[in-house]
Amino acid sequence: MHVIWILNNGVLQYGIEVKPMSSGWRVVGAGDFDGDGNADLVCENSGTGQRVIWLMKQGVYSSSIALPTSGPAWHVVGVGDFLGNGESDLILENLVTNEHVICILNNGVLDHGIELKPMSAGWHVAGVGDFNGDGNADLVLQNANGQRVIWLLQNGVYSSSISLPTGSSNQWQIADH
Repeated sequence: MHVIWILNNGVLQYGIEVKPMSSGWRVVGAGDFDGDGNADLVCENSGTGQRVIWLMKQGVYSSSIALPTSGPAWHVVGVGDFLGNGESDLILENLVTNEHVICILNNGVLDHGIELKPMSAGWHVAGVGDFNGDGNADLVLQNANGQRVIWLLQNGVYSSSISLPTGSSNQWQIADH
Protein backbone atom coordinates (compact mmCIF):
# COMPACT_ATOMS: atom_id res chain seq x y z
CA MET A 1 0.00 0.00 0.00
CA HIS A 2 1.18 3.54 -0.76
CA VAL A 3 0.05 6.58 1.20
CA ILE A 4 0.67 10.24 0.41
CA TRP A 5 1.24 12.23 3.57
CA ILE A 6 -0.15 15.75 3.48
CA LEU A 7 2.06 18.02 5.60
CA ASN A 8 1.59 21.56 6.84
CA ASN A 9 4.84 23.23 7.98
CA GLY A 10 6.36 19.76 8.29
CA VAL A 11 3.55 18.39 10.46
CA LEU A 12 1.44 15.47 9.23
CA GLN A 13 -2.15 16.58 8.65
CA TYR A 14 -3.60 13.44 7.02
CA GLY A 15 -2.84 10.64 4.57
CA ILE A 16 -4.31 9.79 1.19
CA GLU A 17 -4.19 6.13 0.17
CA VAL A 18 -3.01 5.68 -3.42
CA LYS A 19 -4.68 3.11 -5.65
CA PRO A 20 -2.97 -0.29 -5.50
CA MET A 21 -0.19 -1.16 -7.96
CA SER A 22 0.26 -4.44 -9.77
CA SER A 23 3.06 -6.74 -8.70
CA GLY A 24 6.52 -5.58 -9.85
CA TRP A 25 5.61 -1.89 -9.94
CA ARG A 26 6.94 0.75 -7.54
CA VAL A 27 6.91 4.52 -7.18
CA VAL A 28 10.32 5.90 -8.26
CA GLY A 29 9.72 9.63 -8.16
CA ALA A 30 7.37 12.56 -7.85
CA GLY A 31 7.13 15.85 -9.71
CA ASP A 32 4.74 18.16 -11.51
CA PHE A 33 4.74 16.63 -15.00
CA ASP A 34 1.80 18.58 -16.43
CA GLY A 35 2.49 22.01 -14.92
CA ASP A 36 -0.77 22.16 -12.94
CA GLY A 37 0.87 22.72 -9.54
CA ASN A 38 0.06 19.20 -8.29
CA ALA A 39 2.72 16.57 -7.64
CA ASP A 40 2.37 13.51 -9.88
CA LEU A 41 3.96 10.07 -9.44
CA VAL A 42 6.35 8.13 -11.68
CA CYS A 43 5.96 4.37 -11.44
CA GLU A 44 8.37 1.80 -12.85
CA ASN A 45 8.32 -1.94 -13.41
CA SER A 46 11.99 -2.86 -13.03
CA GLY A 47 11.46 -6.30 -14.55
CA THR A 48 9.93 -5.09 -17.81
CA GLY A 49 11.34 -1.56 -18.18
CA GLN A 50 7.83 -0.10 -18.37
CA ARG A 51 7.17 3.33 -16.86
CA VAL A 52 4.03 5.34 -16.34
CA ILE A 53 3.20 8.76 -14.91
CA TRP A 54 0.19 8.91 -12.65
CA LEU A 55 -1.29 12.39 -12.90
CA MET A 56 -2.67 13.40 -9.52
CA LYS A 57 -5.16 16.08 -8.48
CA GLN A 58 -4.83 17.06 -4.81
CA GLY A 59 -3.25 13.68 -4.04
CA VAL A 60 -5.85 11.60 -5.85
CA TYR A 61 -5.14 9.60 -9.02
CA SER A 62 -6.63 11.32 -12.07
CA SER A 63 -5.18 9.58 -15.15
CA SER A 64 -1.99 8.04 -16.44
CA ILE A 65 0.50 8.58 -19.25
CA ALA A 66 2.52 5.61 -20.48
CA LEU A 67 6.17 6.36 -21.18
CA PRO A 68 8.27 4.50 -23.75
CA THR A 69 9.60 1.17 -22.51
CA SER A 70 13.34 0.67 -22.30
CA GLY A 71 15.32 -2.41 -21.33
CA PRO A 72 15.34 -3.54 -17.70
CA ALA A 73 18.92 -2.23 -17.26
CA TRP A 74 17.56 1.34 -17.43
CA HIS A 75 16.07 2.87 -14.26
CA VAL A 76 14.67 6.23 -13.24
CA VAL A 77 17.21 7.76 -10.85
CA GLY A 78 15.83 11.26 -10.53
CA VAL A 79 13.10 13.78 -11.27
CA GLY A 80 13.75 17.47 -11.91
CA ASP A 81 12.90 20.43 -14.10
CA PHE A 82 15.94 20.38 -16.40
CA LEU A 83 14.63 23.13 -18.73
CA GLY A 84 13.28 25.48 -16.05
CA ASN A 85 9.83 25.47 -17.68
CA GLY A 86 7.80 24.40 -14.62
CA GLU A 87 7.39 20.79 -15.78
CA SER A 88 9.33 17.85 -14.38
CA ASP A 89 11.60 15.64 -16.48
CA LEU A 90 13.30 12.30 -15.74
CA ILE A 91 16.88 11.10 -15.66
CA LEU A 92 17.51 7.44 -16.45
CA GLU A 93 20.66 5.46 -15.68
CA ASN A 94 21.76 2.22 -17.34
CA LEU A 95 23.10 -0.02 -14.59
CA VAL A 96 25.12 -2.12 -17.07
CA THR A 97 26.73 0.51 -19.33
CA ASN A 98 26.64 3.48 -16.87
CA GLU A 99 24.99 5.61 -19.57
CA HIS A 100 22.68 8.44 -18.51
CA VAL A 101 19.93 10.20 -20.42
CA ILE A 102 17.62 13.04 -19.45
CA CYS A 103 14.10 12.48 -20.76
CA ILE A 104 12.59 15.87 -21.53
CA LEU A 105 8.82 15.69 -21.12
CA ASN A 106 6.11 17.99 -22.41
CA ASN A 107 2.90 17.61 -20.40
CA GLY A 108 4.18 14.22 -19.25
CA VAL A 109 4.88 12.96 -22.79
CA LEU A 110 8.43 12.23 -23.94
CA ASP A 111 9.59 15.07 -26.21
CA HIS A 112 13.27 14.18 -26.59
CA GLY A 113 16.29 12.80 -24.78
CA ILE A 114 19.59 14.42 -23.87
CA GLU A 115 22.52 12.04 -23.47
CA LEU A 116 24.91 13.11 -20.73
CA LYS A 117 28.65 13.00 -21.08
CA PRO A 118 30.03 9.62 -19.99
CA MET A 119 30.75 9.00 -16.32
CA SER A 120 33.69 6.92 -15.19
CA ALA A 121 33.03 3.50 -13.67
CA GLY A 122 31.82 3.64 -10.09
CA TRP A 123 29.92 6.93 -10.46
CA HIS A 124 26.13 7.17 -10.31
CA VAL A 125 23.45 9.82 -9.94
CA ALA A 126 22.67 10.27 -6.24
CA GLY A 127 20.33 13.25 -6.41
CA VAL A 128 18.69 16.01 -8.44
CA GLY A 129 18.13 19.64 -7.45
CA ASP A 130 18.73 23.23 -8.50
CA PHE A 131 22.02 23.84 -6.72
CA ASN A 132 22.88 27.24 -8.22
CA GLY A 133 19.42 28.86 -8.24
CA ASP A 134 19.13 29.25 -12.01
CA GLY A 135 15.81 27.38 -12.30
CA ASN A 136 17.40 24.34 -14.01
CA ALA A 137 17.86 21.00 -12.24
CA ASP A 138 21.45 19.88 -11.61
CA LEU A 139 22.86 16.49 -10.59
CA VAL A 140 24.71 15.21 -7.55
CA LEU A 141 27.02 12.35 -8.49
CA GLN A 142 28.62 9.95 -6.06
CA ASN A 143 31.44 7.47 -6.49
CA ALA A 144 31.65 4.17 -4.64
CA ASN A 145 34.83 5.49 -2.94
CA GLY A 146 32.90 8.37 -1.32
CA GLN A 147 33.75 11.16 -3.77
CA ARG A 148 30.87 13.50 -4.60
CA VAL A 149 30.44 16.19 -7.22
CA ILE A 150 27.65 18.47 -8.43
CA TRP A 151 27.21 18.71 -12.17
CA LEU A 152 25.68 22.08 -13.02
CA LEU A 153 23.45 21.80 -16.07
CA GLN A 154 22.02 24.39 -18.46
CA ASN A 155 18.92 23.12 -20.29
CA GLY A 156 19.98 19.56 -19.48
CA VAL A 157 23.52 19.99 -20.80
CA TYR A 158 26.63 19.78 -18.59
CA SER A 159 28.22 23.21 -18.03
CA SER A 160 30.57 22.82 -15.03
CA SER A 161 31.12 20.91 -11.83
CA ILE A 162 31.68 21.54 -8.13
CA SER A 163 33.60 19.00 -6.05
CA LEU A 164 32.12 18.32 -2.64
CA PRO A 165 34.17 17.43 0.43
CA THR A 166 34.49 13.74 1.19
CA GLY A 167 34.95 14.21 4.93
CA SER A 168 37.13 11.99 7.05
CA SER A 169 35.45 8.76 6.00
CA ASN A 170 33.99 7.32 2.83
CA GLN A 171 31.49 5.33 4.93
CA TRP A 172 28.97 8.15 4.49
CA GLN A 173 26.86 7.85 1.36
CA ILE A 174 24.07 9.98 -0.05
CA ALA A 175 20.84 8.09 0.59
CA ASP A 176 19.30 6.37 -2.38
CA HIS A 177 16.44 8.31 -3.84
